[in-house]
Amino acid sequence: MEGGPFPNRTMIMLSSLIVGLIIGSTMALVLSGLRNKIKTVKDIKNNTSLEINGVIPFYKIWKNSKIWIFDRPQSVFSNSYRKLRIDLNLLYNSELPKTILVTSISDKEGKSTTVVNLSAILQLSGYKVLTIDLNLRNSSLHRYFDIDRDIGISEYLSGVENMSEIIFSTVYPNLDIIPAGSSSINPSELISSRKIDSMLEKLKERYDYIIIDSASVGSMIDTLSLMKYVDINLVVFRVNRAKKAYIEKLEIMIDKYNIKNIGIVINSVKNRNIKNKF
Repeated sequence: MEGGPFPNRTMIMLSSLIVGLIIGSTMALVLSGLRNKIKTVKDIKNNTSLEINGVIPFYKIWKNSKIWIFDRPQSVFSNSYRKLRIDLNLLYNSELPKTILVTSISDKEGKSTTVVNLSAILQLSGYKVLTIDLNLRNSSLHRYFDIDRDIGISEYLSGVENMSEIIFSTVYPNLDIIPAGSSSINPSELISSRKIDSMLEKLKERYDYIIIDSASVGSMIDTLSLMKYVDINLVVFRVNRAKKAYIEKLEIMIDKYNIKNIGIVINSVKNRNIKNKF
């Protein structure tokens, strides 16, 4: 029986060349992406004079835990937040209460995790703490505390609810939360509201610390309007995700908008000697 036509040698060589070019280009892009990522604490230290307030270790999430610090209060992870609390108290020696906003340049850096665990460590230290979810486009804090988000700060800023009706107690004593509330069609306008400043001033009379979760400042520039209302702005960088270019982007924002009291938290650091990185 006569077989099928033998493949043309030129076509084989051409196909091999194309496949090789595709694989080579893909590998080059992957390696370039890896080189552009923040991989160590030193990558940040060598590229900015901004204060590094905290270095948080990588940890595998315990399946039954939402707030790790309450379940593992003596872990290395929990101790890293204790060091963050101490560092903030020493460097920003202002009178209580303090207002702290947590943001990042991009999403998925660990903002909300930082907010809930910093709130938890402050509560364990004996402070009265309020956590506010001002990430109105992508809120998540209510899930950590099993709180309904139907009523929250969106309703207060819209004039629908009073302040007392948007503050919810959690199962942890002296740790309250203001959820984001129902989805808003104009989050930028709400976040830019002057009511936020007056609201924070009133809440300072009731709480030692107010910890605010916000949208990433790199994607939602309206977060910049919040940063002027607080005592400390913490920017979270997650290793192997955040890009080195984010550091320069942050410094440009600081200079352009005259943002004060910026600190850095480096998240998800895989290093057994993390205690030596502060």
